[in-house]
Amino acid sequence: MKKYFPVLLITILALTLTGIKLYPTIAGALNKEEPQKKQQLSNDPDEIAQETKHKNPLLEDDFPFKLEEQEKYAQENPDKFAIVEKMYYAWDYIDNAEGSYEYGNNGQVENRVTFHVDFEQKQNKAVYETLGNGSVVETEQILLNDGQILRQLKEKRLYSLKPVNNQDDVEVMTTYLGYVIGSEWWMLLYDNYDSWEYKEKKAFGIPAFKIKGTLTKDTSEMLAGPFEMTVAKETGVLLDLQCYGEEDKDKSVYFIKVADISINKGIENAEEVFQLDVSGSEELPFEEYGKETYGAKAGGEKTGWD
Repeated sequence: MKKYFPVLLITILALTLTGIKLYPTIAGALNKEEPQKKQQLSNDPDEIAQETKHKNPLLEDDFPFKLEEQEKYAQENPDKFAIVEKMYYAWDYIDNAEGSYEYGNNGQVENRVTFHVDFEQKQNKAVYETLGNGSVVETEQILLNDGQILRQLKEKRLYSLKPVNNQDDVEVMTTYLGYVIGSEWWMLLYDNYDSWEYKEKKAFGIPAFKIKGTLTKDTSEMLAGPFEMTVAKETGVLLDLQCYGEEDKDKSVYFIKVADISINKGIENAEEVFQLDVSGSEELPFEEYGKETYGAKAGGEKTGWD
């Protein structure tokens, strides 16, 4: 089947593999390729509720098939397409979640994330560690709470505070959750059903799908080769991804691995979790803060918050 997203996916993966943070995540980037999709959302929650039937208003109301042949192919593989669709609309099945994961390439952990999210209350907190040569080179804490986004660089004792609107709410929530919750890695499976198989298993004590297959260069030049993926059956959360590439099948070219996760069991100590102590830190304007991040310093790349 002909793919409609390879160039975009390859570009995004290339950025991801070089350690550049992406804001918003791949789903948002895909939506920006679609001029018919509204990108500016109303500040009125009631109007937003009327615009979309899903928790993530950046997504299409119905799964976004681009070609009739793609929809037909999905209908011919209903069980596999159901996994893709569950990943695409994962937010709809989650009220709250917390956990931790890490990701990197060539077998090296480059980033660690600990997250807590309450979609019902629009609260999200993430602790994001960037690693270099096995050591933490930057720790950034991000908190979305009470209509404000607070970011803090722990080692530099810098922080920035900014009010957010409903569009920003969604983008803030997808900043780090997009790696595992509402993960855009459904694109590795979509329109590619003949090249992978799955079986049911248990992971973290919950039902899951273990997926194994081969990625073609039509899907990704960079990740072409064997891959394995574990997806939570009831929510579509990504629990594990290993892409081995074509050269070294013993070492993953790119990986995402959940270390711990709890879904729809409430947030333990929520009142304490959704707080961030910035005492002893200097406040910077949002744009100036962005220039102090490791990504901006190391590669001269904007973080997307600038």
